[in-house]
Amino acid sequence: MVFRRVIGEKLFFKSGYGDSAWFREGITLELHCKQDSGEDIEIISPTEIIVQESKLVHGMTQRYDFQNNSSASVLIIKRLSREDQGIYTCQEELRTILFVQVHVLYSPSDKSPQCTCTYDSPVIFHDIRQDYINFSCTTEEGNPPVLMALTVHESENFQNITDFAKLCIVDQSFDNIRTLSCHINESLGNTTFLCDVIQQFPSPYSGSYQNSCSFGPLHFLSNFSVTINEADITVEEEQGVNLTCTTNVAGVEIKWIDIPVDWESHVTTSDYFSRVSIKRVKQQSTSKITVQCIGTYGNRNVTDSIKITIEGKTNVIVIFLLVISVVIGVTFLIGLYAWKHGTFCLLRNYLASDHNTPQNAGENTIDMEATALTPHKNNANNIAIKVCDGD
Repeated sequence: MVFRRVIGEKLFFKSGYGDSAWFREGITLELHCKQDSGEDIEIISPTEIIVQESKLVHGMTQRYDFQNNSSASVLIIKRLSREDQGIYTCQEELRTILFVQVHVLYSPSDKSPQCTCTYDSPVIFHDIRQDYINFSCTTEEGNPPVLMALTVHESENFQNITDFAKLCIVDQSFDNIRTLSCHINESLGNTTFLCDVIQQFPSPYSGSYQNSCSFGPLHFLSNFSVTINEADITVEEEQGVNLTCTTNVAGVEIKWIDIPVDWESHVTTSDYFSRVSIKRVKQQSTSKITVQCIGTYGNRNVTDSIKITIEGKTNVIVIFLLVISVVIGVTFLIGLYAWKHGTFCLLRNYLASDHNTPQNAGENTIDMEATALTPHKNNANNIAIKVCDGD
């Protein structure tokens, strides 16, 4: 069928195939039906009667307007939609039926196409790896119909996916959705699947619709982990502490959580580790704080944690007073010991002195017994003095 350019977005009913043209959704379109006899006319859309006995059918005024005079009738479609596409007829009573054909140009929305895969993420870990990948591209249909193409990109190389896929199926559903699915060997690592959707606009419109989606590049990885290098620790209040979290896979995003805001922390991150430097540990509502390190790659998260026990800060004044108290106590004990020991020696020396000799010492009487004991007394005196002197 040949489509001609329509000026002023009008079409005229004619015998045979009548006028036929493309119009974009949303425009106002006039369908003109010429009258010769002045009889009542009837206009029928592809799905329903719109005008009967030269009047709009009840309930049609929201979508249509109708103008009628002695020479022509005009059906006005207020806002053209894809449901308005098809063949319209106009007929005067007992006269030839006239035709016009409306084609509505529409394209997929900006949400199309959408690429999906067996995996939720292009980062595929060893424990979920499968033998084959199912790659699908879904798009809204257009008018005229869209074309779909699947390719695989590896660096600068492009390859049609149907050249190596086990199976490709095109599914045209009834709700204006089109899907192209392919079953692919999973050995295609570090590649990107690309789906292109193209629609060439018909005359009188120029240009085309083009949009695409992709999935990848695929990365097959061993399972990853994160580890906090330090064990559970005890930290005194107001002291600083450094914590390091490492991972076995480059590119893992590492974050620290549950660090109190008032701890004044600073984080340094590289490919394989993240280090948090806490300037001052401060008391919280609980004396034990659990800090977590979270590693994220693709749609997977792993964690490790460390418990930090906070001890109260030691009071310097209390320590000073305690030391002074100990010094005073020791000094007192030494003094007490010295005083008691000194008093004992003075008493011993007094008892061992000459105060124990008889009062009549000047008499010439010689007490043989006293004379015999005098050497023993003097010896005791000397011993007592020596002992006290030596103490």
